[in-house]
Amino acid sequence: MADAADAESAAGEAPGAAVAPDASRCGIDSVEISRIERLLSEAPAEALSKIFSAQELADSGSGPGRAASLAARFAAKEACVKLFPRELALGQIDPAEFSVARDAYGAPQIVCGAKAQALLDRYRIRTIAVSLTHDRSSASAVVLAIPAHAEVPLAGKVLYHVLPLRRTVIMDNLRRVFGAAVPAIEIERLAQAHYGHLWRLFGEFLRFRWMSAARRAAWVQVQGVDGVFAVGDVAALSQGERPLPGVAQVAIQQGRYVGQVISRQLKGRVPRRPFRYFDKGNMAVVGKNFAVLERGRIRMSGFVTWLVWVFIHVIFLPQLQNR
Repeated sequence: MADAADAESAAGEAPGAAVAPDASRCGIDSVEISRIERLLSEAPAEALSKIFSAQELADSGSGPGRAASLAARFAAKEACVKLFPRELALGQIDPAEFSVARDAYGAPQIVCGAKAQALLDRYRIRTIAVSLTHDRSSASAVVLAIPAHAEVPLAGKVLYHVLPLRRTVIMDNLRRVFGAAVPAIEIERLAQAHYGHLWRLFGEFLRFRWMSAARRAAWVQVQGVDGVFAVGDVAALSQGERPLPGVAQVAIQQGRYVGQVISRQLKGRVPRRPFRYFDKGNMAVVGKNFAVLERGRIRMSGFVTWLVWVFIHVIFLPQLQNR
C-alpha cells in the first residue's frame, strides 16, 4: 500500500505557505517514527482510539507507511496544543482535542473538538493551517493559527464614529471577554460590527410596523431559509397594534403553531391561518398566600387568587406523580 504521509507532506505545504503572512501563532513538533511503531505493536486498539480519531486511523492505512502517517498526525496534535501554552499548563486542553482529516483535495486540515473550538473562539482564531512531512526516522508538523476578522458593514463604521452611544461600555465589555488575547484593532472591529447589528435591528423594527398582517405572520419563519422558524424571545410579532409580550405562553403557542405548520408541510399542505395569540391572562405569586391575576379587564389579588394559582399550577404539572 502506498505511503499516505508522502501525499500529505506535499499537499500540506501549500496551505501553510499561503497563509503564513496572516498567521498569529505558530506551533512546531517532531515525533520519532519508532515511537509510533512501538505504540502500534504494543498498545491495544482501545488505547489507540484515545489518541487518534477513527478517521485518522482509517486514513493512515495498513501498509508500511502507517507508522509514519500516524507519527505526522501525532506531531500535528502536539503542535496544536503548543498554540495555547497557558491552557496546556493548566490542563484545560490536550492533544486528543485535535485531529487531522483530509479536505476535498486530499490536503490535511485540523479538526477541533469542543474544548479546542472554544479556545479558537476565545482567541478569535478562524482556523488552524497545518503542514505535515516525514523522513525515514521522524515526522514533523507545523501549524499556523489564522486569526478571524469581524466583517463590519458600512453602517457600523459610521455609527461607531458618528454616534458613540455607550461606546466605552461596549469596548470595556469586549476587553473583559477577550482580554489581551485579541488585538485592539479586532476589538474595535467587533464593536463596529455590534453597531451594525443594532442598525439592522432598528431597520427591521421600522419595516415591521408597516407590514401587512400576512407578512408579519410570515416572520415566524426565518426569511430566506426554508424549514427554519423563530419562536419565543427571538421572534418579533405584533397582534393588532400591540407587540406580543415576551412570556412563556407566547412561546408555547408559537411552538405549537410551528409544529402544525411543519406537519402540514410534510403532508404537502399549506398552513390554514396565520399565527394568532390567545391571551389567557397573567398570574404571579408575590408573597406568602398572595397572588395577582390579570385577564383583560379582570384584575384580582389576595388569598383566593393564590388558591386559583395553586389549582392551575398543579393541573398543568406534566407528571401525574408530581400532582
